[in-house]
Amino acid sequence: MASGLFARPGQAQSAGDGRFHVVYSPGPQCPSADELVAQILARTSLARLSAPSESAHVFELTVEERGGAFEGRMVIRQANGALDTRLVPGGSCAEVADAMALIAALAIDPMASTRPIAKPTPSTPVAAREPTPPIRIRTAPPPTPRREMPPVPWRWAAHIGLAMSSTPTPWLGPGALVGGEVLSPWGSSVRLDAIWREGGSVSTAAGEADFRALYARLAVVPVRVRWSENGTVGPWLFGEAGQLSAAGSDTVNPKKVAVLWGAVGAGARLDWQPLGPLVFGASGGGLLPLTRDSFYFRPDVEAHRIDAVGWAACADIGLRLP
Repeated sequence: MASGLFARPGQAQSAGDGRFHVVYSPGPQCPSADELVAQILARTSLARLSAPSESAHVFELTVEERGGAFEGRMVIRQANGALDTRLVPGGSCAEVADAMALIAALAIDPMASTRPIAKPTPSTPVAAREPTPPIRIRTAPPPTPRREMPPVPWRWAAHIGLAMSSTPTPWLGPGALVGGEVLSPWGSSVRLDAIWREGGSVSTAAGEADFRALYARLAVVPVRVRWSENGTVGPWLFGEAGQLSAAGSDTVNPKKVAVLWGAVGAGARLDWQPLGPLVFGASGGGLLPLTRDSFYFRPDVEAHRIDAVGWAACADIGLRLP
């Protein structure tokens, strides 16, 4: 007999009057459903096939051949709603089916007979039994094929635009911006921009100073939320590093000086991709300078001082591929 483990009292609950039905699709080398049901009925007098409207045990049985051996899978749905699953190995389909019939009988009646059931032969008369209702075999529907979602690729973008900020230059006017962006399958992105800004002129009694800033901005959008079918918005975290230069004129001994510029900031980023790869974007947020230099014509004449806090914004247009 197969080496399945059989439940005894304490491991299975009977269905009261032993009503049951079977879901079983036998293979070519397996006993028929009639033979399997007959084995269950022969092991216990409590067992009887249920009517369609009755609450009952449900035994869902399958047998598969694997490398010359057979393995049965038995799902027991008890009348009280409890669910149990058994794996029953064996050397043949008939051996596995016999073991599953025994497990089913014990699930109905813990005192069911565990002795081998004699198979009917032409020379062995079969004792007449009370007619039983027709066997109701429910064929399980084929499993729904799992739909594999195509992987979301990494994407990249190139863009140009205008950048404005309240610091480090004294003038707020826009400057040129050019850069690229890498977008992950999870919605986050990293972008690197080069920014050039003419910072305007400052006139004092001691002379005039012209300012210019050239710096790089590294920005991260860690997550995006969709605000429309083609638009997203998310937090914008960035850092800037570069050079701020000033050239003096209309003064005694005019000079050119350059200092390092650095800042960090945070804000929001909005993107809108209405048509194919074309994307429009805008960013804005607060700025915290890491360097605060001052520019003087004389100790008592200050031309410009970098603000303690500021803001930065940009608008750009670009292409995203693929």
